[in-house]
Amino acid sequence: MGNARTGILAAIMSCLSLLAPLGVLAAAQAPPPSDPMRQMQQDLKEASALAEQDKSAEAWAIMQRVIDSPALPLLREEGRCAVLRFAGALASYQQDSLSAVESLSISSECADATAEDWILLLRNALALERWDVCGRAVLTVARRWPKSLEDLPPNTIGLVQTKLKQDPRNRPLRIEMMQALFDAHWTSELGLAPDRMWQSLGLEYLADGREREALAVVAGIEDAETLARMRVDKRFSAIVARNPSRFAINKAVQADVKRLRKAVKDHPHSLWARSVLANKLYRAGAFAEELQLMDDTLREVNATQSPPFEDTESELPWIKDNRARALKALGRFSDAAAQLEDASHMMEHRQPNVSQAINLGYLYADIGKPTDALRAVDSVDWTKGISDYGRTQLMAVRHRAFLQLNQPGEGRRRCDISRATPWIHGRPTSTRCSGMINPTRPPGS
Repeated sequence: MGNARTGILAAIMSCLSLLAPLGVLAAAQAPPPSDPMRQMQQDLKEASALAEQDKSAEAWAIMQRVIDSPALPLLREEGRCAVLRFAGALASYQQDSLSAVESLSISSECADATAEDWILLLRNALALERWDVCGRAVLTVARRWPKSLEDLPPNTIGLVQTKLKQDPRNRPLRIEMMQALFDAHWTSELGLAPDRMWQSLGLEYLADGREREALAVVAGIEDAETLARMRVDKRFSAIVARNPSRFAINKAVQADVKRLRKAVKDHPHSLWARSVLANKLYRAGAFAEELQLMDDTLREVNATQSPPFEDTESELPWIKDNRARALKALGRFSDAAAQLEDASHMMEHRQPNVSQAINLGYLYADIGKPTDALRAVDSVDWTKGISDYGRTQLMAVRHRAFLQLNQPGEGRRRCDISRATPWIHGRPTSTRCSGMINPTRPPGS
């Protein structure tokens, strides 16, 4: 957030430099008899002076009068754009995202708008969950300033794509945004192509009968999991048949591991890069290699008081989670439980841990320790600070534990309560409580 606010302050200063020169405050026509133009000019000068003195709250209070002034539409276009850009930056600095979006949505369409203007609009639209505005911002940056995609907040593009997909009305915008990203040769923070997104775009084109466009988008997909999904998806059967050798999954897995090892080498200060590699090693069945990677990483983390990683706070719980997963796959259940116990007591996004607590509950349920499974998730509050997916996993842990305790009624009762309760997005889960587990599955399998 500190970097974001520094950027907003820079935007305010940049806007100030545009207000005075070039006659920005000059009217395009004579002011009305009541002379609101003079009052607006006075307010602008006062707000500008306050902003230069770092009194942004007072400046924003005055700018709200400017926005409502009948004289604002009388300014020349470049003047209106500069004023609205200044107002949007001030509102953003005051964390008034609604007002910021209202002003920046107009000023970002001006001829002199920059990538920074659109990214500031995007940041505020994210706070309001205005996914259509977010999608338009990503689309515009990708088309006009593709190099500036690197300046977007982490994980923004994937989040926006997912949210747009949830509303059918946003389908045209989502397709256009993904195509712009494809044309911009956008890659993830690790320099890897977002093959899942290209697969999704290919499916949209196939649904519209645009096979040529679909083929162009999916032709470069290399990720093994994505290739496997395409190989079993009948919608891609014609594309797979064109070049079956591309869909040799074992070969693709080895290529994935090689690319990710390079990504780790290229991003030596990223724990996330190591987690991504660990996930790939796990899916490749290389459990001993995954364990060794996590052991080496933890030694580096603990080697000094200032670990050489930039994302320790957010990623260290997942490094320990990955280590526990490898231990479990190697049959070392007690060691895996001890590692997850440790990880579950770490903060997650500066909040009480949820993910590792649920994974610990799963582990105990898997090895036939239902009482420990319930204890592991007892502190998880399913009404807040947890995603819909996380709630489903929490329900599954409890349901499995109660079945193992021969209390299926209690498990179903707990599940039904949570299913009937509106959550963050105002809708209950569609998960069927009776289908959460296979009661015949032996512990530890």
